[in-house]
Amino acid sequence: MGKERTRKCRCGGRYESVKRLSGFPAQVAVVLCFAAAVAAYPLAVKGSADILLAVVVGALLSTVNALLGYLAIQFVFDKIYSVF
Repeated sequence: MGKERTRKCRCGGRYESVKRLSGFPAQVAVVLCFAAAVAAYPLAVKGSADILLAVVVGALLSTVNALLGYLAIQFVFDKIYSVF
């Protein structure tokens, strides 16, 4: 299985990961939009301004956390441990 993780690229002969997370930011955006659509009616009917603010801030913080984790994984994915 370890040999399937990388392949040699034709351009420059460098090694590149076969399994990239390139679609992950788009998936995060789709999930965020879907969750906002599902939560919009209950928040509009039952939620106060404080609850709405808490939901928006929580969604933004979790989205930023997921995207920063994605960037960290992209940065360290094919590096050896001595780089750190």
